[in-house]
Amino acid sequence: MPLPKSFTTVTPLSKAIAMVLFVFLPFVGFYLGMKYDQSISVKNVVEVQNESLPTSVTSTSDSTANWKTYQNTIRGITFLFKYPNDLYYTDDPNFGPTFFDIADKDKDPRTVTSKFGIIINDQGEDFDTLYGLSKNTVFSTDKPLVGMKSTKLQNTTMGGNKAVQYLQTYTNTVDTYYLLFTLTKVNNKYITLQTANGSGGVTKNEYLSFKPIYDQILSTLKFTN
Repeated sequence: MPLPKSFTTVTPLSKAIAMVLFVFLPFVGFYLGMKYDQSISVKNVVEVQNESLPTSVTSTSDSTANWKTYQNTIRGITFLFKYPNDLYYTDDPNFGPTFFDIADKDKDPRTVTSKFGIIINDQGEDFDTLYGLSKNTVFSTDKPLVGMKSTKLQNTTMGGNKAVQYLQTYTNTVDTYYLLFTLTKVNNKYITLQTANGSGGVTKNEYLSFKPIYDQILSTLKFTN
């Protein structure tokens, strides 16, 4: 069946329509392709973000909530604080408690290094002078050991009272040992929370390992008189 002449005859109008389609259709195709690519990219980003999200959110809790509580009155100062369950203590009624690893409970306390202790004394470092020192200041203590250096770390608080924290390092021919002190003054008594109480200190790794626990103990300390 022959097609009508109007379908096969080239006219100026058909030329114009063909030209418009020839120019316009590639742009339409390019635009639609870009939109599709964008939609795929957004979908992939959302999927990656969802994969990186945890399946559940764990609420933070007080890590000291189940710790034991120590409370005592020494030299007229009543205080309390929490300490880990894997520690035990020996009491000195004149100065304060010293805490040890419970694994060492059957050993003579004089033969093992303590974790920390509280010392309450009528005398101590010049608290006001130490509090006024700048951070990282190296200062002298009374009769320092050879090779010992005392460095102020920061001003802080202990039981709501202003306190100063400093680090002592003692270097011998073998290693360097660390002692951390937080000192405050209450009712003219000097209260010190000290790591490795009664010993020459611990190694750097031991110090860094116990420091977060020390900070938690310090945060729970309260004076009740």
